[in-house]
Amino acid sequence: MRTILLTTTALLATSSIAAAEIALTGSAEMGVAGGRLSIAGVTVQDLPTQFFQDIDVTFTLSGEADNGLIFGATVDLDEVAGGAGGDTDDDFGYSVFISAGNATFTLGDTDGALDAALTEAGNILNPGSINDESTSHWGYRGSYLDGSFDGQIARFSYTFDAFTGHLSVEMDDDDTGGIADPVFGFGLSYERDYDNLNIQAGIGYQGETEFLVQRYEFDGALVFAVPAIRASEFGGSLAAVWTLQGNALDTIGVGVQATRISGDFFDGEHHAIGFGLTSGPYSLHANYGVVEFDQNALPVTFFRAAGLGVSAGYDLGGGASVLAGYSTSTSEVGENPYYDIQQYSLGMNFSF
Repeated sequence: MRTILLTTTALLATSSIAAAEIALTGSAEMGVAGGRLSIAGVTVQDLPTQFFQDIDVTFTLSGEADNGLIFGATVDLDEVAGGAGGDTDDDFGYSVFISAGNATFTLGDTDGALDAALTEAGNILNPGSINDESTSHWGYRGSYLDGSFDGQIARFSYTFDAFTGHLSVEMDDDDTGGIADPVFGFGLSYERDYDNLNIQAGIGYQGETEFLVQRYEFDGALVFAVPAIRASEFGGSLAAVWTLQGNALDTIGVGVQATRISGDFFDGEHHAIGFGLTSGPYSLHANYGVVEFDQNALPVTFFRAAGLGVSAGYDLGGGASVLAGYSTSTSEVGENPYYDIQQYSLGMNFSF
């Protein structure tokens, strides 16, 4: 989770009222990070504390037609360089949108309907960390079935009062003739401010896919996967953020989320809770989640993964902050402890 400050520069204006703008934003991170993977209590991979750096640059293009139609695109250079891999069919890292009134259609690297509707517990007042420990542990879910194919998603959203409805589809990009069912989704989100209290709620559904729907990784390598020939997911979330006045704490927030995951080989559930607070330049966050699967057609009848993520930040002003993060992930296979992972980082984030 990264905080990005926007700097907008108008580059082009036509003779009519319509105009186009290009906004350039970015962030950079530097620090140290490490971790450890254990199996059945025995360390099998140890990542010693090492240097970490990351740079992210995002272009946001927007314009308005003479008839009032809004159009635009976003390009994330960090994701394009790391995700495209020379495959021109991979739309990972950029998206295009058109908007008219309360309706918006987006195509490309964007959230599916379920992700767009839900507020994850791990995102409640989270200052972030340079290696994303607080949102990359095994108890966190945030993309659901998004990315089952090439990550190119079409989503239609319509806002009415405090509600926003979402419809999405991600299609199979396999050109070998093995066409899988598209991943369809729908969702409904709600957000309203009550004096100093902000309430966000969402509910949605997404399915079906013929790919792995649950991956457990360490240092980018696959450790364990729960397979499904066809799978779907249904879930909801609720978040409340309260801004205090005249108190030691500035803002406090809490959120919960739950999803039900069903497939040909398994049925599962995910539950998570998150908590965050800010006080002046200080920010603290923690979230905990559990995923449990009953695997009906596999030799292993039960699988459980849990994770805790924490982060702390100190805002230096001007777009600079100090960030620290830690996470621990555990799993059980057939009621026996199996994998155990710890990851940590300390560094600085610069937003431009």
